[in-house]
Amino acid sequence: MRRKLLMILGIALVALGGILPVTVALVTFILPESFASTARFVPAATQPAAFAMELEKLQSRAVLYQVISNLNLTKIWAQKFKLDDLPTDLAFGLLKRTVTVRRAGDANIIDVTVLSEDKNEAANIANQIVQVYRRSTPVKPDGSVGIQVLDPATPSLRPARPNKALNIVCGLGVGALVAIVGVVLIVLATKQSKEQSAINR
Repeated sequence: MRRKLLMILGIALVALGGILPVTVALVTFILPESFASTARFVPAATQPAAFAMELEKLQSRAVLYQVISNLNLTKIWAQKFKLDDLPTDLAFGLLKRTVTVRRAGDANIIDVTVLSEDKNEAANIANQIVQVYRRSTPVKPDGSVGIQVLDPATPSLRPARPNKALNIVCGLGVGALVAIVGVVLIVLATKQSKEQSAINR
């Protein structure tokens, strides 16, 4: 009974090991592509506590609601999702999920990255976030804002997601491991069968 179970499980794992890479490849090519665009700038704040507050401010309702209004995202996304109307608070939720704001290493530099199926939209939103943030920053006594844009966002030429090469390699790797385990189980079942046959003789 145990030999049969090992054999059945082994065959199932070998079959799964062959099917898995194909399934991963199919899913990878079916998934919609998303493009990432990043705007990079130096904020006026440099102290750790103040810097952290600026990171939060960039993702705040005050900034993102203005971005939604400036780019007319409620109308654009309503058409995209085939809706009659898209409430601003829902657009805010959708936008916030696509925006990543982080410090670039140990430098006093902030990266604003936006992910979208439309590469131009991703770049426009990232740049608009920086512009809205800049206009909301108090002006210094000398008249300067103190924000230095290092790299405005540009449309990406390659999709950020899905990573087709990585997904396929991972699918092949996992499939191979599963198949190897299956082969080992089949070998064990065959060995036990031969041993049992020898004992019965």
